[in-house]
Amino acid sequence: MEDATTRARIYDCFKPLCAGKIWLRPVEYLTSDSFYFYVQACGALLGRAHACAGDAAAIAGYCGKSPVLDKALVAWAEAYGDQTERDHARLVQAIKSGRVHAIQGV
Repeated sequence: MEDATTRARIYDCFKPLCAGKIWLRPVEYLTSDSFYFYVQACGALLGRAHACAGDAAAIAGYCGKSPVLDKALVAWAEAYGDQTERDHARLVQAIKSGRVHAIQGV
């Protein structure tokens, strides 16, 4: 459950963005260096938001000690990885056939 302290901590993660102290350019105008910085900033912001959003003891209590969740997460991760490999193979084939245009070697 979210309390006032948690909401305040989450807001602190986003305060610079909300206050206009950080300005993000549209992605299509970013160079490779600025895009790399943008991706790092998004990842850091997302990581901070997630770090602010949970109580480890409460989450551990919810998950319990049974291996059921562990097995479900492993099964999901394996299926997700398999799907990602299939999607990538289809993308590579689409690029080779000319259906999709891609800039390679970037």
